[in-house]
Parts: sequence; structure tokens; C-alpha cells
Amino acid sequence: MKKIYLLESDVTNFCSFMEIYPPKVGSIIGRSMRQDWQPFDRDNISITLKLRKNEEGKKTINLI
Repeated sequence: MKKIYLLESDVTNFCSFMEIYPPKVGSIIGRSMRQDWQPFDRDNISITLKLRKNEEGKKTINLI
């Protein structure tokens, strides 16, 4: 079973997310568009989402 999360973020009330990925791999959105929005295969290189603090210095996230 796969879990899909809807991530909401704005830099004032919530933290923001920064993608960390190797050179020449590309962002999540770029890779998705190149493969016509098909699911990633198992050989795919993972991307890390770094949780950054909001303007108040808090790390908050809402998973819906």
C-alpha cells in the first residue's frame, strides 16, 4: 500500500520544503513531467524534502 500526502506550505504560517537531489537528476516536478506523470519505478533515485523553519522559527506541518 502506498501513501500519498498532500503537503501544504506557506512561509509565514507554515514551514517550507526544499528539495535536495543529486546533480543531473532534477526536481520531483521536472522528473514527473519528463515521464508524462507516470509513477516512479523502483530504480528511481530518491529526493529528500528538507523541512525549513517558518518566519516565526517554528517547524510545523499539516498532513491532510
